[in-house]
Amino acid sequence: VDPAGATEAQMADCKLVLHSLKAISAGFFASSVQKLMHRFENEICIVEIKEKLVEGENHEFKNLMKSLVEHDLIVGMIINLTHLEIMDSTGVGLIFSVYRELLKQKKKLVLCGINPKLEYVLGITGLDKMIQSFENETRALEFFKNS
Repeated sequence: VDPAGATEAQMADCKLVLHSLKAISAGFFASSVQKLMHRFENEICIVEIKEKLVEGENHEFKNLMKSLVEHDLIVGMIINLTHLEIMDSTGVGLIFSVYRELLKQKKKLVLCGINPKLEYVLGITGLDKMIQSFENETRALEFFKNS
């Protein structure tokens, strides 16, 4: 698209494609180190965390989330915890930080795939009262489509 003659819609499409390419390359790098994956469903970013989110092993998560939260092309985010086995207080704090940053931008964060151990951790920290959760990714996506 020639920027001089492009419509606003065409420029927005180009920005979305560029953003997606940057995020995808960041996702491949991060996934090899931290077992993080992310993708986009329209304007919703879906982040899947595998294995653990604990102190000392969260640098890639913080970098990825910072880059994703800063983009104005998403309206919400789903963090899929289906394959997360261990999360300590540092992990809870990181998820809360993402929630807070998205809230400042009037965007939504939801969680899905929470196992009983993680449900307990989120319950004792009160995070379960702040961030809506769904049994699976499909239900979380439906929430965004209906809101």
